Amino acid sequence: MRAGKCVIFCATQRTGSTVVFDDLRNVLGYGPTYSEVLYDRIILKNSKRTWKELWHEVKKVNNVEGYFVDKVMFHYAPKISSFIEGKSVEDVRRCLVFEPELFDSFYKFFAEAIWVYIYRHDVFAQAVSMYL
Repeated sequence: MRAGKCVIFCATQRTGSTVVFDDLRNVLGYGPTYSEVLYDRIILKNSKRTWKELWHEVKKVNNVEGYFVDKVMFHYAPKISSFIEGKSVEDVRRCLVFEPELFDSFYKFFAEAIWVYIYRHDVFAQAVSMYL
C-alpha cells in the first residue's frame, strides 16, 4: 500500500512550518486542521489501530483538493515509520541525526508524495522565536 497523492511538509522546530501549512489550506479555502495529524494520532494519542485503519482516517482529516497534506517534524519521522511497519513506537528514540534506515517505511509509503522541505535561513531568528 502506498499513500497516493500527498504533500508532505518536512521541517524542524521553529521554522514557521505551521504557518506555511495553514497558509496553504487558507489560500485554497480550507479551514484550520491538524498540521501534524500523524504525530497527533500515532505519538500523542498512542493509537492502537493498525496503520491501514489509521491511514484511512487521517487522509480524510487532512484532505486538500484530493491530496493528503501533513507536516512531519524530522525527529518524529522514525516513530511514524515504525508505526507504518506495525511495530511499537515506544522503543524508537528521538532522531536528531539522519539515519536512513530509521526512515525507510515512511519514505516507501510516501514515495510518490510532493515533498516540501521548510528551512529557516536565519538561525538567530529561529533561536529568538524559540525563546519567545
